[in-house]
Amino acid sequence: VLACIAWVWRFCLGQVPAKMVRDYTVTDPKELDGFWKSTTGGVKHIINGSLDGKPMEIEDGKLTLFGVVLTPVNENVLRFALGKDTVQWTRLEPDDLDGFWRTSEGGFARVTKGSYETKKIQKDGGKITYPGGALTGCGDDSFKWTVDGNVIQWFRLEPKDLDGFWKHGKGQIRAISGGRLSDKNVSIQINSGKVTMAGATLVHGSANVLKWHVGGVLGLGRSEVEWIRLLPEDLNGFWKSSTGGVRKVVDGSFEGNDIKINGAKMTVADGTLKAVTAKDLTWDFNGELIHWTRLLPQDLDGFWKSSSGGVRNVIEGCFDNLRVARNGGDLSVAGGILTGVTDDILNWSIGSEAVKWSRLEPPDLDGLWKSVTDGTIRKVKQGVYDEVKIVKSGIKLMAAGASLTSASEEALVWKRQGQSVRWTRLRPQDLDGLWKTPTGALRRIVKGFSNEDKEIASKDGVLSLEDSTLTDATNSVLTWDAKGKSLTWTKLQPSDLDGSWTTKSGETKRVSQGYVD
Repeated sequence: VLACIAWVWRFCLGQVPAKMVRDYTVTDPKELDGFWKSTTGGVKHIINGSLDGKPMEIEDGKLTLFGVVLTPVNENVLRFALGKDTVQWTRLEPDDLDGFWRTSEGGFARVTKGSYETKKIQKDGGKITYPGGALTGCGDDSFKWTVDGNVIQWFRLEPKDLDGFWKHGKGQIRAISGGRLSDKNVSIQINSGKVTMAGATLVHGSANVLKWHVGGVLGLGRSEVEWIRLLPEDLNGFWKSSTGGVRKVVDGSFEGNDIKINGAKMTVADGTLKAVTAKDLTWDFNGELIHWTRLLPQDLDGFWKSSSGGVRNVIEGCFDNLRVARNGGDLSVAGGILTGVTDDILNWSIGSEAVKWSRLEPPDLDGLWKSVTDGTIRKVKQGVYDEVKIVKSGIKLMAAGASLTSASEEALVWKRQGQSVRWTRLRPQDLDGLWKTPTGALRRIVKGFSNEDKEIASKDGVLSLEDSTLTDATNSVLTWDAKGKSLTWTKLQPSDLDGSWTTKSGETKRVSQGYVD
């Protein structure tokens, strides 16, 4: 019984001695047309009885090619001697195409159990076809299909064909370079068309999508992980550059340069993307490595003057109890979308309105301020007060060792060594009191009104009285600009009352150096 089984097995393999098998006779070399797998590797394509343009010949009943005698074992097996070795060719079967292929169209194809996608590959004599396509050519590791009159070439998938950057999971990005998973230093393996990597098996592949089965035994407990190729538009949004400034990518382009995918590489102008994470990019520009980092809400921290009025104080990505949200590369807050960024400018689109924020600069604090702590009035001019210069340090404003911690159009809060000092814009009522004019007349201000019942007006931090504008102030001196003429009021002092005074009762009183006799 064992001997019979062995004979049948050898018969199927075409290894039974010719004297024990009825000879298979070829009367016309064209009978052998089609695709043949060789035990030496590769696939041969016989067309019209010729291989590589060399016709097969039949002489004295013997089939020869390139002077070598071929022995047809059956219609699916040919054998011939090559030196001391015996080479065997067998007809290509549909399942010989199993595995992954890279196509000339830029995608991937997968054959499983002789089926391409949902199309069954058929063998009819020497012809290999599937609905709509026919195999018309081959190389050692490639095949040519004619599909609807178009030639499409398939190449056996190689590990390096998966090179590139791939997104998966929650914002994770993996890089494959030279057929190796860069961060794990793991090689992609391809064996008999099966693609594996670190315990995962590729079950679906296209130019831009890979699906891996991970874990499980006998298909139980397996999970499917999808990788999606990183595309130029995935880089959309704002990026801080290590060379300074902020770059904006829109529709896969920045500064007029399209980001392109060339094979497994992503390039822009003369730069090549070398490394990627969800928050960082590393470009190689002619040997110079430049790092981009995603612009985050907290990168907007600091004081901003808005074109719509007011000052915005962003702290840890929040202002006015609103959080700046990040969606991919976009930043938005309360219906406004960030459309442009420089180091000192933010442009927002709020509905149909364009709003511009500018970094608060020392001169933006110019004006008259009163300290709530001690009542001192100060004038800030071109970012300087009392010979103290307000300076910008990064996103901070500093003055005499104090840091500005809060700002609005009407109030500033400075902090030094844990102590806070609050300044408020000088208000009309802050001028309350008795003032002596250059003519010696006395003016009394009560609740921001002068004794002529004239209201001191306040607009955009500037105080005015009738046709005069307050240009400078201390606790004891007010300087007004009256149509180009400077007028100085001084706080009434006790000594200003020196002299003789008559009371309502007719009594005379004398004041000397602020004292009543």
